[in-house]
Amino acid sequence: MIKKIAVTIVMMVMMTMSLWAASSGPQNVNVAVTVVGSVFSLDIQDSSGFPWSGQLNLGTFEPGGEASFPPDAVLVAACKTNRLTQWELQVQGTSLTDETSGLSMAEDSLQIRGYDSLRTGGDKLPGSLVTVPRNLKMEPITMYTSNSEGDAGFNRGYGSYVPVGFGVKVPPAQMPGTYLSRVTFIMTE
Repeated sequence: MIKKIAVTIVMMVMMTMSLWAASSGPQNVNVAVTVVGSVFSLDIQDSSGFPWSGQLNLGTFEPGGEASFPPDAVLVAACKTNRLTQWELQVQGTSLTDETSGLSMAEDSLQIRGYDSLRTGGDKLPGSLVTVPRNLKMEPITMYTSNSEGDAGFNRGYGSYVPVGFGVKVPPAQMPGTYLSRVTFIMTE
């Protein structure tokens, strides 16, 4: 759940009933501001910025060859915090498994890499982003580490958007099938 800061303004204006002269006294305005807790949230979106549908299809491949990173196999992790503390984005995943046959691909088949994110004005992510392809494993691996102040100043209240691309390297003797994996994003402080 994304927490937001709510601002409520209550204004009271006193007006005179006279048609000939306005009141020369001060006008009163009451202003109320409600701050709701701290913000620490993670939202996964597709590469066009829309909420993610829950399934990412890497496409159809033949056995063997180099790892392939399809251009539309990119998800964006929208990481938001106002705690002014360093945080990390971690990712973990299960083996690619065909549910019908029960066969799995080799552990290094599913891969992930980060992509630079640009803000208006050309600012790049200020923290440390892993851009080289890495094997996605059952234990979390760190994809992004914010700067020491949680990217404050860079994210301008909107959060840091960390794009990550998924790829696959199909082993030469892999049996045909539809292979699935469950990928989990984790934001930690």
